[in-house]
Amino acid sequence: MKLASVNAADSIVFEVDIPSQGMIFSDGLPLDARIKVDLVTTSANDVNRIPEMDISDLFDINIYIGVDKLRTIHSTNSEYQNSPLVLFSTSGVLLFDDDVKYKVSLSNLNGATFDIFNLDSSKLGVPMVVKKAELKLTQAERTENYGNIDLLLFNGVHSPTKLTYLVNDNVLIDGKRRVRKIEISAKQIEAYHESFELTGFDSDTGEYSNGITKLGFPIDQLDAITLHHDTALNEDMSYLTVDYR
Repeated sequence: MKLASVNAADSIVFEVDIPSQGMIFSDGLPLDARIKVDLVTTSANDVNRIPEMDISDLFDINIYIGVDKLRTIHSTNSEYQNSPLVLFSTSGVLLFDDDVKYKVSLSNLNGATFDIFNLDSSKLGVPMVVKKAELKLTQAERTENYGNIDLLLFNGVHSPTKLTYLVNDNVLIDGKRRVRKIEISAKQIEAYHESFELTGFDSDTGEYSNGITKLGFPIDQLDAITLHHDTALNEDMSYLTVDYR
């Protein structure tokens, strides 16, 4: 089912009030498009599910979490091709109706024309929630409780110098449980990104590349993880938290 059509427009706002797992875009979605998704109900204020952000960051998330294998663009036309997906849930359909629905805002469309179709499923799912976060320019490190977070996407101008956290191996040594400190260096984060080489394809030039534009790293629902930040850069470090399970 078609959810909306964009006809030579710079922006569009529409509602998804039928069961949906996400949206399928036809060719023509601009590379620099932005998106925002809010949960709208008749009994409460709107709740943000996806903050206003570059839609390319969502496509990065798709590849990182394994729901997309290849991102196709046309570089001359500056548009996405081969039906890119925006998922509301990775596990199944969300039961929207007239009283509970999603409001989708697309902007920075540069007069584009394309269609948006519904993605349905036979299974019920849980919503994917993306939130903005940041370390202030004066913060060298900060510890967060990310027990419900599955991925960090560093969509700002720089990324952490390292990530650190403790794990309990449930192994007794001299009557005490062994606890290990894990350190993920900046080079490890970059290497993880490089492992997704050949996930991007330019249909204009016929060339393959890394389809992910931003660094990211999976975290397995950690109660305490510390992000370390280079304060010499003299700027905030912004990033996104992703809860999709």
